Amino acid sequence: MRKVFRTPPKTYEFAEKEFIDAVKKASRRKQRTRGPRRVVPNNLELPRFMTVPLLSKKLNRTMMDVCKKAATRFDWWPKVTLKTLKKTSYRDVKALVLSYEEAKDLCEVYERESTPLDIKIEPDQQEGHIPVMLPRPSVVSILGHVDHGKTTLMDALRGGSNVALHEPGGITQDTYCFLVNLDGEVPTTFLDTPGHRVFTSMRDNAAFLSDLAVLVVDFNQGLQLQTLESISFAAEHGIPMLPVITKLDEGVLTNRDQTAFDQLATEIKASIVQGTKAFPEYPSAFLENSMIEPTGISARTGWNFDSFKRRVVERLEGGLAMEADVDAQPYGAVIEAFREDPGRGNVMTVVLWQGCLRKGDAFTAGMVMGKIKQITSASDRKIVLDHVPPGVPVQIMGGRGLPQPGDDFIGALEEHQAISLAEERQCEERYHQQPRIRGNESEEQVFGGGKLIDLDRNGDDYDADEQQKGQYDVYDEEKEYEEFFETRLGSSDNPHMVIVKADKQGTLQPLIAACQEPFLDEEDPDNRDKMTHVQVIDSGIGPITKADILLANTTGATLQCFRVKPPAKQHKDMLKRLKVEINTFDVYFDFLRNLGLKVR
Repeated sequence: MRKVFRTPPKTYEFAEKEFIDAVKKASRRKQRTRGPRRVVPNNLELPRFMTVPLLSKKLNRTMMDVCKKAATRFDWWPKVTLKTLKKTSYRDVKALVLSYEEAKDLCEVYERESTPLDIKIEPDQQEGHIPVMLPRPSVVSILGHVDHGKTTLMDALRGGSNVALHEPGGITQDTYCFLVNLDGEVPTTFLDTPGHRVFTSMRDNAAFLSDLAVLVVDFNQGLQLQTLESISFAAEHGIPMLPVITKLDEGVLTNRDQTAFDQLATEIKASIVQGTKAFPEYPSAFLENSMIEPTGISARTGWNFDSFKRRVVERLEGGLAMEADVDAQPYGAVIEAFREDPGRGNVMTVVLWQGCLRKGDAFTAGMVMGKIKQITSASDRKIVLDHVPPGVPVQIMGGRGLPQPGDDFIGALEEHQAISLAEERQCEERYHQQPRIRGNESEEQVFGGGKLIDLDRNGDDYDADEQQKGQYDVYDEEKEYEEFFETRLGSSDNPHMVIVKADKQGTLQPLIAACQEPFLDEEDPDNRDKMTHVQVIDSGIGPITKADILLANTTGATLQCFRVKPPAKQHKDMLKRLKVEINTFDVYFDFLRNLGLKVR
């Protein structure tokens, strides 16, 4: 029979001894093995704006030490005790932003020198760079008043596409970009802009990006406000103008039509000359009579359209032939930014002035950084590209946020350079927004004339006799609530609160700007007491989220959505359960007209 050897059972004394040894081993303090202390160089490279934690990290000092030195150097430093700072994990100073001069002052306390951090962007800053100049597509913007035929002109240039037919309300509400071959050696990039008055920033950005501006004027309506505004934008950015008179569907058949056409052409030329007087640096060569002579066309029937295309090609190949250094640092601008389905995320439309973009490059767009995940054509996102030459509009995925239209785009950076540049720009914006009370300034100068009330009065400062004489104001909570509810809802003292959601970054900003203006009463527009005031408490890109619904329910605000997808089923149930009002719009006219009625 096989013998089985078993381990003898442990006695009670042996188990107790094992337990005591384990407790002693666990309670024994572990000795941390510290590496050598990082040596701080004598010369530090500092950005133009930075936070306090970043400076303490560069100096290899604790936050407590830096706060002690800063409290003695700056009279605007928060008057908070060091004990409170440590207890709150430095919450009051982590958000503070220091300029380069202030950070340099603190570095001198620690006997360290500092130099500005320079990220080389322009090609002439790069040592040993040999430019490789090649022709690039010119960028042409189509500017003008609303409903003057800009999108129909764009459809005719593209060869019969019907973008205008599918627009909600029949008007353009986005900046469209297309690459068109006009029988020239190099294709041309066209930017189609909306003409409504609220889209001023879109027209300004398009003029800033373009090399030539086509001014579209309706033959029947003539010069309008947005036409004159477009002339000012083109003159401000120093780009030539090519005026076009549209909607001549039957051509110029009679002497009466020819007289009206000549009169309108004279008015256009005079308006261009008058609009450029405010900008003395505008080239006089762009104001020659042959340059600003209007061309009459009909984009619908094609009358005289070949003459217009030949004139555009002559202007671009004659004196506006553009070349770009394809081997330089990629540099361009953002046309539009939006957030799509979870499969694509943040998307931005970009056009480059120099350099080439490739998949995997790190970039900075305004205050946003990212790494390129995918590049697609701006006109057809099914076309995936490996690299992008200058002048070609593309859509880029991979941004960690959404930049503003018109922000500069810098590509092919090192990842740490992109992060540093984006953080520096974010700190710069916060630096100009944070209030600071210096030694020679009062609270009224810093906070805009308002008076800060000290609710923690000492017994020596407060006198009951003086209070009875009315020299001290006593806060009456019941009276305050009565006065608040007596004010009319929608007045300047009690405005309607709304949360605005839009589909793109370029349309969100005009929406917010429109809400800041009071809405007139349609029955009595001259009565200022009947104006409806609106306050935007939050805004965002994309469909409604759970956070938007909870915020609207807490504050009593309404959700105003412009061209966003319908909410998901769980969000619809949540809206119905919490009784949160939601309004959706697809056309800007409906938004401006119905928003005042809905909130009223």
